[in-house]
Amino acid sequence: MTTDISKVGSRKRLAAQREPYWRKLQKGRYVGYRAGADTWHARIYVNGANAFKALDLSVVGDQAWDTAKMHAEAWFAELTGGAKPHYRVDDAITDYVEHRPSDGGNPARTRQN
Repeated sequence: MTTDISKVGSRKRLAAQREPYWRKLQKGRYVGYRAGADTWHARIYVNGANAFKALDLSVVGDQAWDTAKMHAEAWFAELTGGAKPHYRVDDAITDYVEHRPSDGGNPARTRQN
């Protein structure tokens, strides 16, 4: 059973414990809430191990989840250089087509006047 830490009412009903209640954002990326201490945490699986960070939030109440998620995603981007967690061949092809030179990238097509 997963606990919805995005809602204030759900968080208030959680039992205090040392380990945060984790909510998965994407594969290997989580935001956690530690009941009792009312602290937020981020966890990412990168380079074969989990990395953790306590999120320093001054926001409470309804905005806390959105703020924690935003801070966690910014930290994930720092660690991964902004790489998408699931960058597929189809994504690479689409990026290539969208960003290739208008002459198709073929030097033989480029004319000198």
